[in-house]
Amino acid sequence: MNPKLLWTLGVFTLFLESGAQDTKYIQFKKLDVNEFREVREYLTGAQIIAMGESTHGTHEFFVSRIHLFQYLVEELDFNTFFLEADYSTCLPINNYIHGGPGDATKLVKGIGLWPWATVEMVELVEWMKNYNASHPDRELSFIGVDVQKFEETCEALAHLAGTKAPETLVSLSRMRSQDFLAMKKSEMSKMHQSVLRELDAMDMSTFNEEDAMKFKGLVRNLDQVMTYRLSKQRLFRDYKMAENILYHLSNDITIKGFFWGHNEHIANFYNVKKKSGVAGGMLKQTLKDKYYSIGQEFYEGSFNVYYAKRSEGNNKTREGYVLGSVTVGPAAEGSLAHNFKKEYELPLFIPFSELPESEQVNITNIGSRYVLNDNPKSIWRFNHHGKSAFDALLLIDKSSPTSLLPD
Repeated sequence: MNPKLLWTLGVFTLFLESGAQDTKYIQFKKLDVNEFREVREYLTGAQIIAMGESTHGTHEFFVSRIHLFQYLVEELDFNTFFLEADYSTCLPINNYIHGGPGDATKLVKGIGLWPWATVEMVELVEWMKNYNASHPDRELSFIGVDVQKFEETCEALAHLAGTKAPETLVSLSRMRSQDFLAMKKSEMSKMHQSVLRELDAMDMSTFNEEDAMKFKGLVRNLDQVMTYRLSKQRLFRDYKMAENILYHLSNDITIKGFFWGHNEHIANFYNVKKKSGVAGGMLKQTLKDKYYSIGQEFYEGSFNVYYAKRSEGNNKTREGYVLGSVTVGPAAEGSLAHNFKKEYELPLFIPFSELPESEQVNITNIGSRYVLNDNPKSIWRFNHHGKSAFDALLLIDKSSPTSLLPD
């Protein structure tokens, strides 16, 4: 062969090899369990790994989180699933995966939050139940850390207390959430103080250790739910989600947890001067490198959400909104999804430490409601997050809606 041709081929081969070694981002294909082995170096050493979502109702975001959690359990000895949902409504699921009674579909619907009422979540719960049955020495836990459900928390606490339930708790357990919220703040505060005082004085001598632990957790949940309704702090829910995760860590040093919630909650946002931030930011501030956050974003596609036409939706009452699938077009120019779609095949795992200086990190930020035909540059579709928002981001190409459970 011509020596010059050999030299050219050799240089070209070295160039390809060098490019492969210098690759900053990890290419995924099916978002399956095995693919997360490729990012093990980023996950090792963390005590809490969080994975978010830029929309609540995206099937692929569910799949990737389920598979990441399964990988963490099987390969890195993770043992606890923390969900953006209340302790009270997740407690029956935790009982179920430890061999307790119930139907997984009904229990998942019992969480009371539409984003989690999906076939995908039922499959995860069933997997956890089967895992516990075959690994009695390495059982998993399913724990809610949010503070939204007044009715359900009162009912769960009253049921566990039984005939010992104090008077104020009995009254609260018969009250609907809308009636509680309609109370004057002074009356609400009085009931709050009264129920806590009565619960603290309650005789728990006949409770076994497991029921005593559940009771303590439910009292804690009720206190937080009632305080939330009295609080004027914008980030109260985030404070409590972080506080609750840290509470469980402090009570069990063997916990290695997976935190599942919206991107806004699991992000690293924290204002040092104001000493405030979202749940992920407070966890990062406390746990440092032992907290690792992974956001999720998509280029285009469909997802479930409460949607409304701009002229019809009442943002305060949710009147005019319908739960269902909506479809959005390609990511806008200048967004992170648009920038990476031009250069790479998706899905792609993007460590934020490797982002170029020019990247502004504008990503989708859609919560439980969405306005159709809104300005694509508004907060309904793209919002500036910045290069410190996450430790990494999983960017997928086309999204599809979750499989919602029937009413």
